[in-house]
Amino acid sequence: NTPPDLDEIVALLGDGDLLTHCFNGKPNRILTPAGELRQAVREAMQRGLLLDIGHGGASFSFEVAELAIRQGILPRTISSDIYCKNRIKGPVYSLAHVMSKFLAIGMTLEQVIACVTHQAADALRLSGKGRLEVGADADLTLFEVASGPTLFMDTEAQSRSGDQQLQPLAALVGGELVLTHYGKSHHAFCL
Repeated sequence: NTPPDLDEIVALLGDGDLLTHCFNGKPNRILTPAGELRQAVREAMQRGLLLDIGHGGASFSFEVAELAIRQGILPRTISSDIYCKNRIKGPVYSLAHVMSKFLAIGMTLEQVIACVTHQAADALRLSGKGRLEVGADADLTLFEVASGPTLFMDTEAQSRSGDQQLQPLAALVGGELVLTHYGKSHHAFCL
């Protein structure tokens, strides 16, 4: 919310900086009222500004996200901005749920996974994280891509239907199993 105006903020940002809550539906958003990327944001992105979701309880609009994605304006990172209220009562619930929303609005599974793994690690300058490779930390999450109708909500009480939901099954940190959820395990993958 203003003040300050988003144009004033992004004028100070550049290479490697993250603009979070990038797809909020408030007047101080990255898109103009006509649905085009604001010039100041475009210029900052050309300088290396990265877009982060930061969903939270008040900062994610399906309308803004869909307009941006159709124009090729993709987030570099997907984050939940999770806290007790939006985890329990929604609309966040979990990072997996937020990731699933982006499948429902047109991003590919590969794009979504990149936004929470190596792209997120790179944005935070965390070497040895976010990759499945020799020498990297053995931090993994095993997910199932469950099929079936799911209704997703944004922070403006707008809904979208999807037919895929990412469901975490197990997590390893430093190679040690720290969380398991037993259920169906077909079509599972590692994150």
